[in-house]
Amino acid sequence: MKKVFYLFLLIFLFGIGVGYIYLNETSTKEEEFGTENSINPQNLLTPENIVDGNTVNVDSQEIKISPQAVLIINKYYKDCNHTITNLVEIPPDMVNLTEDKLKAEYPDWEVISFSSREVSIYKEFDGICNEHYVLRENNGVITVYSLDEDENETVYEITDISVEYLTDGDRDRIRNGLVIYGKNELNAFLEDFE
Repeated sequence: MKKVFYLFLLIFLFGIGVGYIYLNETSTKEEEFGTENSINPQNLLTPENIVDGNTVNVDSQEIKISPQAVLIINKYYKDCNHTITNLVEIPPDMVNLTEDKLKAEYPDWEVISFSSREVSIYKEFDGICNEHYVLRENNGVITVYSLDEDENETVYEITDISVEYLTDGDRDRIRNGLVIYGKNELNAFLEDFE
């Protein structure tokens, strides 16, 4: 159990560190650009920008996805009510897309957030996600099985963890089939049993 606590503590401290770096980078950029470069609406009303009596012609830069951006993929599975979130590098075919072009090229996905540095998309799927596991005893060791949407079990991993040294309660849970959701939870359980 101590391992789980230290794991959560490590993740928490890592999150604080990432947040501090992000906030520090953002404030540095604000200082770098300052308010002198901000757009003043009064500056847009010059004679060369007025097309007719009602329209103002303004050059604007649409936000485009940077090659260094990250993509957050959120997949919701209806049958198990789980959302799987993956953070990946932006695929080359998404680089330089605007939000409208992204929506047009990926109409089945909902755009949750959009910036040049980060894009988050969401989609719902029928069935269950691929992160359902069952831990069982097999030949004296813990074997991990993955479950499909029909709850068929397929060997995912055969561990070296002997059930002989587990507590009576843990041994009974493993023999009855301990159902676990998520790779992080699976890894935490296996670490606790080692």
